[in-house]
Amino acid sequence: MSDIHDLVAIDVYGFSLAIQAMPWNTFFYKTSHTLEDILESPGYFDEVAENLRRNDRIEITASADGVPEAATLVVRSVSVKGGKSVEVSKLKRG
Repeated sequence: MSDIHDLVAIDVYGFSLAIQAMPWNTFFYKTSHTLEDILESPGYFDEVAENLRRNDRIEITASADGVPEAATLVVRSVSVKGGKSVEVSKLKRG
């Protein structure tokens, strides 16, 4: 069982709306967490669920305190009823 202090969660002060558009919104997010930690932490973006819609993009700079990692995440699903839930995946570029 994990210690509560080992949980990785969003730093809301590093999260901001960059572009508001009809098909999807784009957010910028900068964090010291690694991209791997973000993608493998269930509920990482749940705290900002009210701001997100399905297909929104999150332009992320992870590991900002070390060797930065850049990626685009896509919001796959969002639920705010009966508890907050956000699922994201890394956008694969061809």
